[in-house]
Amino acid sequence: DTSTPRVLTTESRRDLVRHADTSIALFNLLTQIDKPIIAAVHGYALGAGCGLALGSDLVVAAESARFGYPELKAGLTASTVSAHAAHVMGKKIALELLLLCENITPQRAYELGLVNRVVANDQVLPAALALAETITKWNGEFVGQTKRTFHRAARLDIGQALEMARDISVMMGRLPQ
Repeated sequence: DTSTPRVLTTESRRDLVRHADTSIALFNLLTQIDKPIIAAVHGYALGAGCGLALGSDLVVAAESARFGYPELKAGLTASTVSAHAAHVMGKKIALELLLLCENITPQRAYELGLVNRVVANDQVLPAALALAETITKWNGEFVGQTKRTFHRAARLDIGQALEMARDISVMMGRLPQ
């Protein structure tokens, strides 16, 4: 809620740190859960809500959805969301969203590679569930390992990522069905 100014006091500083720590834990949790996280976005996903949506593994957005980071416009520092955005999207895109404070349409988010599907408003949940249904057809162990490998690889340089992927490939082999 950016509508109420926050006066910084010793007590509010503790609350802000606690809130930021909770946000960090949530963003980290998104990458640590073996099951893919699919966001179905309808309406406004702003600030931490935008980070939560775009930090999901797959994103289905309704045509009426809007994404953005209004922190600077509200007189706040876009700190935790900046760190998250820098890792979820390219630097230029992240800085554009963080510094201009402009809400973007789901079509623009799709063009930027931040959203996987844009659907009619009444189809956002069915479309997200259809993606989930497709994923449930695959070996759950392999889905979880693929997600873990992806998120680990994203934090490494390409050489390290390829070596890590090779080692996991050998480790996983082809498990009995």
